[in-house]
Amino acid sequence: MPYRKPTDSTLRSGKGAGRPSGAARRPHQENATYKKDTGRPGNSSGKGRYGAPSSADKRGVRTGSGQRPHAQPDRRQPMPSFPAQQAQPGALSPMAEPPENVLYGRNPVREALKSGRSVERLLVASGLKNEGSVREIVGIAVENHVPVIEVPRERLDLLCAGAHHQGVALYAAMKDYVPMEDILAVAAERGEDAFVLVLDGIEDPQNVGAMLRVAECAGVHGVIVQKRRAAGLTPATMRAASGAGEYIPVCQVTNLRAALESLKQAGLWVMGADMDGECCYDASLTGPIALVIGAEGNGLSALTARTCDKLIRLPMRGRVGSLNASAAASALVYEIVRQRGWR
Repeated sequence: MPYRKPTDSTLRSGKGAGRPSGAARRPHQENATYKKDTGRPGNSSGKGRYGAPSSADKRGVRTGSGQRPHAQPDRRQPMPSFPAQQAQPGALSPMAEPPENVLYGRNPVREALKSGRSVERLLVASGLKNEGSVREIVGIAVENHVPVIEVPRERLDLLCAGAHHQGVALYAAMKDYVPMEDILAVAAERGEDAFVLVLDGIEDPQNVGAMLRVAECAGVHGVIVQKRRAAGLTPATMRAASGAGEYIPVCQVTNLRAALESLKQAGLWVMGADMDGECCYDASLTGPIALVIGAEGNGLSALTARTCDKLIRLPMRGRVGSLNASAAASALVYEIVRQRGWR
């Protein structure tokens, strides 16, 4: 058939030579809008520049193609959950503080064994049984028929609440308090004027232990402590005394004022340490004496101060207006020793 140039009417009707009927439009152009390939969200191709996935594809949202691309997997893993561990029967757990009847440290343990104190058993860290001073401690325990048990160091760490135990610890009965009459009997046995140290409301076991050590070294016949609102013969006190608490008699009283009145009736002069008192170097501190030391910060209670026969003080020439309770007790105790002429 010869070529026939289409006319305007044939173009408007969508009919023409060499063109099938009903093909006025291309199928892919139906319901489609042209967008420039920018690689941004909404790009009909679903691709960014250089063929990289668009940000829309990465987020897994619908794109201009009408299809939902495969969403990226969430690589964030949830935290694993573990069941609560139940404490096993007989298992050791860390303690806030050692038990009351546990002593540790080589020097306190050695002195407790030498004093004949009732001891249940001695614990020694594995591998230390034949080492230096530990061998001496083990020997004393064997002589006193005390069971010696080797345990892992970790067990001692737990038992002593992480304190420096030096590889040894023992279970001991708490030191027994003695009646006040026993303290006065010690002075009578020595043929000396009674010298008693009285602690008024001192709650720090380190201070109490330090005073027990000073009292024992200076030859004081005994120490009186309060039962309430004061530190007694706890393991912390005995450790601070570094063995001295095993030898010096300690009396515990409920009513301190009544105890001081009893000492007065026994012939002792009650001297209280107070900043408003007389200088200790000018006071006469010979004869039977009970020296009363008050708590840090509060000092002597008002009732105790009124009960004392005399108040004495240490001279303070520096800018700091007070001493630690155990330091003040040490200075006053040795001033009494000096005036007594003890050598």
